[in-house]
Order: sequence, then C-alpha cells, then structure tokens
Amino acid sequence: MQQGVVDAAFIHQTRIEFKQQIERDIEKVFTEANIEADIDTELADMYKPTTLQHSNLSALQHSTKTETRYLDAISDALRLAMRKFDKLVLMGQDIAEYGGAFKITQGFVEEFGRGRVRNTPICESAIVGAAMGLSINGYKAVMEMQFADFATCGFNQIVNNWPKPIIAGRRPLMW
Repeated sequence: MQQGVVDAAFIHQTRIEFKQQIERDIEKVFTEANIEADIDTELADMYKPTTLQHSNLSALQHSTKTETRYLDAISDALRLAMRKFDKLVLMGQDIAEYGGAFKITQGFVEEFGRGRVRNTPICESAIVGAAMGLSINGYKAVMEMQFADFATCGFNQIVNNWPKPIIAGRRPLMW
C-alpha cells in the first residue's frame, strides 16, 4: 500500500472473494457422497501383482518353529536374499567390513564381496538415490539406515525422483 501497488479497497475486495471461494468449496465438499473403501481396489492400488513362486510356502508353514533374536532374523533374511539374487546390493553406513552398527551384516563382505556390500557416506538422500539408480538398471537394492530418525532424509528422492521415470514412460522400477 505504501508503494501504491494496492489500496485498502483492493485488499478488502480480495478478502471477500477469497472467503466466498472458500465457502463455495466447503459447500461442494459437504455435498459430495461419502467415500466407500473397497478392500480389493485398495489392495490393487497398493500392491503390484507379483510373479514370485510360493512352492515352498506349505513346507514353511508346517516346519518346526524356532526362537531367534530380531537382529539375527534380519541378518538371516538378508543373507538368504543375497544368495538368491545375484543382482542384489546392500548399502549403508559401516555395513561392509564393520558389519553395521548392530552387526547385522557381519561376514557379508567375505561371502558376497565389496561390490555387493557397500559402505556409503552419511547421506541418506544419496543412499536412496543410488538405490533408485540401481533399480532402474535391473538391480535390487537394500538400503540400511542405522536409525529410523534419518530415514526421512531420503524422502525427497522417493517423492520427487523415484516417480519421474515411471511418469515419463521410461523404464519401470524393479521392486
């Protein structure tokens, strides 16, 4: 107002128009039908159909149960996945020779090599970006974040960069 770009009447009229627009939009929302969730539609939207074979599922369901520590279960699952998928790469801070903060990947470098068990800098966004690049090129990537507090640092890659190849019609990401 001091520079003469707008005056009090313009500001007053703009506030009236904004208020009227908000009221119209609220009324529009209130007149819409309630959203009814359909579990099949929701699941189809959330999960991509898979071609994984579940031939051993019945054997697993009837096998003897054992107790194990949570960390050991994660380590065992990662080791099985590394053995099954030659193009699987693990990435994280100090996960190679040191074995990670919780020793989940201890011994992995000796079994799978430094090319597949990669130390990364302390830059979660870079780790997620590298995983995106690997997946676009036909690899599988497991990103190790030492603490959940830092996982959100990679959200920019997930929200802004991961969808772009799909939207642009380029190569789909491998999940």
